Amino acid sequence: MKDPYDGELIYIESLTSKKDIIIHTSSLKDSDNIDINAYVDALMRYLSAEYYKSETNLSDFSGKAYKIWSGWMPFDVSIKEPYYLLCRADDLLPLGYEKNCRELYEKVFGRYKTQL
Repeated sequence: MKDPYDGELIYIESLTSKKDIIIHTSSLKDSDNIDINAYVDALMRYLSAEYYKSETNLSDFSGKAYKIWSGWMPFDVSIKEPYYLLCRADDLLPLGYEKNCRELYEKVFGRYKTQL
């Protein structure tokens, strides 16, 4: 939030589950009161951590990445590189190009891996 004393921030701090926090903050994604850069960075750090888990199934992860891209990412950010790749990288999976799919995800997450 831009103003640390804002009522929304105080409400978010009162939430106890990560799920409730994510759902509530995603509803604010197009608000003028949210720091879009911090919001997008938080989403990308979350996705990056999920991607780099050793047991991550690429097909399952692709579905999760698409949901975040389509539902939680602010529109004006989602249409830009590298974020747009979150909705397109899995197009390569049915063609058998898993390595290429991983390269695209790693392009998106490259800067976030060091922040985990």
